[in-house]
Amino acid sequence: IMWKMLFLVLTIVLSFNAQAGVQTSDSNGTTVTLHEPICTTPAVLAELSRLNQLMAQVGKPPVVQLRNADLIYLATPVVVTLDLLPQVLRAAAPGTLVTDTGSSKAAICRVAREACPAGVEFLGGHAMAGKEAGGIETADPDLFVEATYALTPAVPEAMSTASAQALVEWIRKLGAKLVTLDAETHDWAVALVSHLPQLLSTALASTIWDETDEDGLPLGLAGTGLR
Repeated sequence: IMWKMLFLVLTIVLSFNAQAGVQTSDSNGTTVTLHEPICTTPAVLAELSRLNQLMAQVGKPPVVQLRNADLIYLATPVVVTLDLLPQVLRAAAPGTLVTDTGSSKAAICRVAREACPAGVEFLGGHAMAGKEAGGIETADPDLFVEATYALTPAVPEAMSTASAQALVEWIRKLGAKLVTLDAETHDWAVALVSHLPQLLSTALASTIWDETDEDGLPLGLAGTGLR
């Protein structure tokens, strides 16, 4: 299947605050300010400029651009996905597959079941990969290599469609390890191995910061295990 691969990644970019940024111009002569990228070769700068322009177009507004997409990939926070998903599903053309990257799936899949029109497919997804830094300039081509990528079909048969199998093939090409399970089981597992550790580590870091005195203790005694 030759997909147009029009990944309308609806990443909500609230701001690109320039920190010693690089400036370039789009086709209309408008100045685009980019964060200082890891690599500043002309090819990298051109690609960063192009992607920033695409994201700007997606936001004006996104739903009007969805009719030509074979695949719509929602990469937004869960609360934003819950708000966008009904609009996106209604705007998508028959034959389109909509997927997402939300870290909790039950609510998203429930909204999709209620809003998905005939002929449009939804397949929940969640890649267990990421980093603390954000922005296009920190993109990592190997981010998904050996990472677990969960898909949460509403019914097992949803994995057998041509669109779903094409998505599975792309996930495998990225080097990720595919896991298929229902949304509720996903949320139970991720709460234990991802969300709870994040909450505990955040609470620990906050406590240590609050308790550190003028002599730098206890933080000054931290070993390499505390990062």
